[in-house]
Amino acid sequence: MVDVDFLLDVLDDIREGENVQREDAEVSNEVEERRVEDFRIRFPDASYFIDVLRLLKAFQGYYTDEVTFEVSDDGFKVHFMEPSRIALIKLRLEPYAFEEFEPPAKATRFTIGVKELLKSLPKKMPRGSYATVEALEGRVRVRIYGAYGELISETEPRLLEEENWTDLHFTPWTILATARLSLDDLYDAVRTVKGSSDRIRIKVSHDMLVVERFDDESKAKAIFVPNDPRLYELEVHQEAKVILYVKYLENFLKYARKLADEVKLMVAPDKPLIAEAFIPSGELKFYQAPIIES
Repeated sequence: MVDVDFLLDVLDDIREGENVQREDAEVSNEVEERRVEDFRIRFPDASYFIDVLRLLKAFQGYYTDEVTFEVSDDGFKVHFMEPSRIALIKLRLEPYAFEEFEPPAKATRFTIGVKELLKSLPKKMPRGSYATVEALEGRVRVRIYGAYGELISETEPRLLEEENWTDLHFTPWTILATARLSLDDLYDAVRTVKGSSDRIRIKVSHDMLVVERFDDESKAKAIFVPNDPRLYELEVHQEAKVILYVKYLENFLKYARKLADEVKLMVAPDKPLIAEAFIPSGELKFYQAPIIES
């Protein structure tokens, strides 16, 4: 079975043995009108900005279209838990990831509908185009410019009521096995072995990484061994495996491969899988709660 609250339980220190420190734990039910502080950031590549939005959109589900972004002198951040609470995405881009970065006087957050924003932007970006996101006088504007500075698109997304933003700082559980490999090749392996099954199993041992279909009808699997050029690094303290609903990991890999070339999987029994995609000038981490065998 899968405990849909498993990931939240880990982060909220409900399960025994995890130490979590929560900031802003007490949140008032009263709606407080907050002004977005002025800032300006420029993504050097408009396509990169669109790919970030598409990654977040892939996890929003059918009933929510809200993502909260934070801009501060520490960079550009998103902490997003998809609606079923099985998967969590943490994205952070350092200030030097941008061609221009004018932070607000103090950290500011804004919530917008990502699907709605994507619909208002061009589907194809010309070569050399770049994107700016800025807040001015309490409004957020997104502009796409061509290679010569010509304005291609301008939109002002609706600002929505901010969801509760809680910074979670938790003591990591013990990781028994890690594997660093090609993100594209892992995505292809997951797609190949899943078939019609909705579950896969990832096993990491001293001599291989195995991605296999988890059902009673097939033994489909993909194997990565140390001399495989697709597998860059294998570090195993103890053999470990995790069973997952495949659609969450597949979605993450599908869109993360637009942003990164390699990924590190971190595995421990009955703990969330951690997948860290290596992006320039930032951090992109994905956490997925496991299926617990009864």
